Amino acid sequence: MATQPAPDWAALIADLKETEYQNTLLLTALLEWLIESGVAQREEILRKVRELDTRVGHGRPKALQSGDHPTA
Repeated sequence: MATQPAPDWAALIADLKETEYQNTLLLTALLEWLIESGVAQREEILRKVRELDTRVGHGRPKALQSGDHPTA
């Protein structure tokens, strides 16, 4: 049985960072567009973030302050 080469952890982490950046960029653009278009209010989005974080945050709610992301 052939031994597989060790993963290039630095490259994998770099790929994850790039993916996270791209996802964050897209999400931020969408949130800003929704707010600027009047479709949603920042406070509504923050309320929903808190609600979801409490529900799926594995019992560790992290309430966002008004200056926190999204699109502080």
